Amino acid sequence: MMMSLNSALRSPIVRSFVPFAVVVSAATVLDLVASASPGAAGSDAVGEDETFLLQTFTGEASAPSSFFAKGSAGLWEASAIAVLLPIFELISRSGGGARSNKKSAALPQPRSRRSISRTSVTSSRADASPKERASPADFCTAEDELDPSPACGQSSRLHAALRAGDLAGAEAIARQARAAGQQMSVVMHGALINAYAKASDAVGAERWLTNLTNSGQGRPNTICVNIVISACAKAGDIASAEKWLTRMPELGLDPDQMSYNAVIDACARIGDADRAERWLNEMSQSGAEPNVISYSSVVNACAKAGDMSRAESWLKRMEQNGVSPNVICFNAVIHACAKAGDCERADWWIDRMLAQGVQPTVNTYTSVMDSLAKSGNIEATERWLVRMLQEGVEADVVCYNMLLGACNRCGDTQRAHVWFKKMRERGVQPNTVCFNLLINVYARNGDIEGAVDCLKQMKECSTPPNSVSFNTVIKACTRNADTAAAAHWFEEMQRAGVQPDLFTYNALIATGARAKDPLCAERWLVLMMENGIEADAVSYTTCIDACARGSHAAWGEKWLVTMEEAGFKPGVKIYGILMHAAAKESDCCRVERLMQRMRSAGLEASGSMYNAMISACAKRGEVERAEKWLSHMINTGVSVDAVTYSTVIHACAKSSDLARAEHWMERMRTAGVESNSVTFNSLINVCARAGDADRAEEWLTKMQNAGLSPGVLTYNSVINACAKAGDAARAESWLTRMEAKGAQPDSVSYSTVIHAYVKSSNEKRAEHWLAQMHEVRLTPSATCYEWVIQACTQAGNLASAERWMTAALKTAEVSAPTVNRFINRCLQGNDPVRAARWTREMERRGLAPSPPRPSRA
Repeated sequence: MMMSLNSALRSPIVRSFVPFAVVVSAATVLDLVASASPGAAGSDAVGEDETFLLQTFTGEASAPSSFFAKGSAGLWEASAIAVLLPIFELISRSGGGARSNKKSAALPQPRSRRSISRTSVTSSRADASPKERASPADFCTAEDELDPSPACGQSSRLHAALRAGDLAGAEAIARQARAAGQQMSVVMHGALINAYAKASDAVGAERWLTNLTNSGQGRPNTICVNIVISACAKAGDIASAEKWLTRMPELGLDPDQMSYNAVIDACARIGDADRAERWLNEMSQSGAEPNVISYSSVVNACAKAGDMSRAESWLKRMEQNGVSPNVICFNAVIHACAKAGDCERADWWIDRMLAQGVQPTVNTYTSVMDSLAKSGNIEATERWLVRMLQEGVEADVVCYNMLLGACNRCGDTQRAHVWFKKMRERGVQPNTVCFNLLINVYARNGDIEGAVDCLKQMKECSTPPNSVSFNTVIKACTRNADTAAAAHWFEEMQRAGVQPDLFTYNALIATGARAKDPLCAERWLVLMMENGIEADAVSYTTCIDACARGSHAAWGEKWLVTMEEAGFKPGVKIYGILMHAAAKESDCCRVERLMQRMRSAGLEASGSMYNAMISACAKRGEVERAEKWLSHMINTGVSVDAVTYSTVIHACAKSSDLARAEHWMERMRTAGVESNSVTFNSLINVCARAGDADRAEEWLTKMQNAGLSPGVLTYNSVINACAKAGDAARAESWLTRMEAKGAQPDSVSYSTVIHAYVKSSNEKRAEHWLAQMHEVRLTPSATCYEWVIQACTQAGNLASAERWMTAALKTAEVSAPTVNRFINRCLQGNDPVRAARWTREMERRGLAPSPPRPSRA
């Protein structure tokens, strides 16, 4: 007898009993702990999956007891099967004979040394039909010598592959079994369904459940279908979750609490409150009593939908139905209040949960803090954090990150630094996100030193910086247009072993654009491509912008073509940037080519783009070309504004064609487009170029009659018209009048009057206005000085000429021809001393004086 017992104990099957005995012991201990532990009302699962996890691990959704108490019944059931099956197998194998084998054939055998999966419990149901019961081969062990049948071998291999997490290998084994004509057992199907669900592959789990229902090997049990429903719910596929729930009666299964809760939870995940409520009502009608999980999911759905009143009403209904809300339920309602911006209501619910003996958690307060932080209300966020600490709930790093995020939105560097310090003092270890937020608040203010200091602190705290850390520092360099610093931190990033990504290179390209350095931007874009990182639309558009800012429209056009060849479609904005850049370069042909390319891409040019085209023509003085584009705009129905007409009128100024300019002014009036100051200034400028002082004064009067106040540019154009007409006194009178009208004359105003008097050989008045410039603290240009010096020299007033030369040399240079003309005049006037002095001055300044002209007899 003892020998038989020893042999039995050495048996692989009995050895497999040991882990099952451990399971039994664990279940017993857990049950004892459950009976002594407090209710679950005070516990709060972390993250969005608390409901799903609670359902998956409990199976029973009973009154609010401890997590372990809920799970102990399932553990007992599994343990009982796990213990009995090896014993039955031992008896059946030790008995021998056909009779023993027949008896054991009706009992499922363990498929491995581990505890049986919950998906295989179907075969142990008392009401299961013979077809539903699994054969011994379905539960064969890893001990191949006990049962060398092919079915057992395939099952063992499949389970081994699944234990190793090799889904692809398990699929291959299943295909081999089918190819060999072997039937896939219920347990094998269940194992695959469970494995795919654990891998968050709802499609795979559904596929194997469908295969099971169509195989004729047996029907799935409730837990098996629940696993698929939960997997679909977790994947956000509500339609599939609902489909399997409605199919359960067809499969001869009664949906239980877990079935309905999984679908309700799926609705809650996307905030579909109507759908969640419908399923909760259907659950009640089916006889499956809603539990705390059911209600909390509906409350959460209402909260996610931002319906505070609805969430509150469900919490009240839950209490009326005798279900005590737990912290998850309260937190969902508080979250709804915070989302609605009603922090006072959230405060009321916190007081109520405390009154009911439910202890708030970190999530309770962070719901409110998150809402306040996102709105940038730092003071209120701070108050809630302080209250949280005062009520004995210790803040975690997420709480502090919310506060740092609020500081980020407001750009409050000092406050962020203070809270970071307090966080460290309370022993909360900052994580990478925390440092990144701190780096960003410094970067937003262009404080590269502060951002770099945060990176150093990360190393001291053994917190590894990631790509976001370095990218944020590089963006700080972008704001300062510091290309050298950006390149330095790119090198530091590589030295730290952090791989640069698309955002890194885009920030570097943007630095070149901000610095108006197209070569720098191009270099980073090319390097990015060489390093195998595919450029996106932002990469190309930023590089094109850099070329436009750097006045290299030709390079920008080249990158535009490259962008299109890469499969990206440039938008209207990028075409506009290039057109304006080309217009600044007076490149009419390029602007027209870009316009045509844009049309070919199916994009419509805006009015500002046509204006850029007309402006390019105007700068080149091509009036007819400018008029052609204006006519095209009118004929095609493109909105024509005052800027468009003003630009064409300005083009007329280049050719001094006053009649043409006035024609477009009249066209503008008849088109109902109101003239502005720019339009009148452009037309008066045409008058000035044409030297028509009368028409200039007339249009100035019309401008005033239109209710527009002439500015310095307007008066300068009138003064210039008078000067070109050779009427210096008239020009002087407008200079005086503009001062009386409150328009402060500038250097151009004085210079134009001075030049008019110099041309009329009235050096005295020219000197007077030059002296006036000094009195009003305006710095005359070198040209202005030379006009007066030359006028005084020509008039023989050498003392005045010398005085103005001395004054000019203090702030500007006087040209050698002007000084030589003065020296020659001194020699002609028998003043060799003055001539010698200025000759030496020229030599001292590195200017070679010309030989003196012979004096006239």
